[in-house]
Amino acid sequence: MATRIGVWIDHRTAVVSDADEAGGATRRITTDLGKQLRLSGGRRARTQYGPQISPPDDMREADSRGRRRVFFDEVAAVVRGALRLFVFGPGEAKAEFKKRLKSRGFPGLIDEPETAERMSDRQVAAKTRAHFGAARGYRIFRARSRKASRRPSSSVGW
Repeated sequence: MATRIGVWIDHRTAVVSDADEAGGATRRITTDLGKQLRLSGGRRARTQYGPQISPPDDMREADSRGRRRVFFDEVAAVVRGALRLFVFGPGEAKAEFKKRLKSRGFPGLIDEPETAERMSDRQVAAKTRAHFGAARGYRIFRARSRKASRRPSSSVGW
């Protein structure tokens, strides 16, 4: 079971990355929640003043909110066994997801969300490993090759 998981999330896509896996296993979860379009129910106006009846905005918002909750619950089911969770992404989705997890009684520790732009799956895995590496007190650095360490020092600059 993964103990440290990173989640890049926006309102349409979530990428879940496991920091404990050697290759940084990732899983992409998508939803069909797109931009809010016109709801059906209205029809072309018969008067010159336009349609007199249209679906209320709060009905559109309630539908969008309900579909977001279902999406957040799908992502929460994937990260259910994590002891620590790192949430990052653009916009308000990361804060909404954190709030949803807390309301559902997520038992693990949720780190403070960070803002991050769109990333590939490999970038999400790298950011997750870097976050948890820094959180444990380890420094992330590139190891020197063995040849470089055997090279005698000289006064000539490279």
